[in-house]
Amino acid sequence: MLEQNDTVTITITKKMKLEALYQEQKIVEQKKKSKKTLTLNKRMHFYGALGEIIVKTFFDMHEIPGDFAEYFDKHVSGDEYDFKHREQTVDVKTSLGNSNLNGRCFVNHRQKDKKVDYYCFVKIDKERQEANIMGVISYEQFYRYAKYFDTPKMKSPAYGVLTDYLEPFRKFVYGI
Repeated sequence: MLEQNDTVTITITKKMKLEALYQEQKIVEQKKKSKKTLTLNKRMHFYGALGEIIVKTFFDMHEIPGDFAEYFDKHVSGDEYDFKHREQTVDVKTSLGNSNLNGRCFVNHRQKDKKVDYYCFVKIDKERQEANIMGVISYEQFYRYAKYFDTPKMKSPAYGVLTDYLEPFRKFVYGI
């Protein structure tokens, strides 16, 4: 069971927000050029980029090697994952809101066929001051325990698991 001290808390800096904003703008420009439909959630790319920046910040702070792609580049090239660690592909899933540990972590239903080895979940507080890296779960474990959700409150149907099923992030990173 995931305990409060198993999460990793990172303070979000102005520099992180500016980098995420820059990545978001590059994606929007690219989609306009390619005449792709922009999502209704205009900030989706901002939060997605910010979540990845937060995970990369942890790796950098602790001098842990990891193969991170630029947020914009992978969207253009079609890469399936956000980073590699110990030859494992990882997709970072970011959500905004309450970071309580009794919640669920979600993956959009359209991404079920996106093959990765692990999902890493990041929750950003509503004030965008702090983020919690909630943990990781293997692709197989996620869909073994996931339930399908499609409610009026949700922007899009998604699969979700309780945070209890997540492996602590530090354990995943350090292999302990």
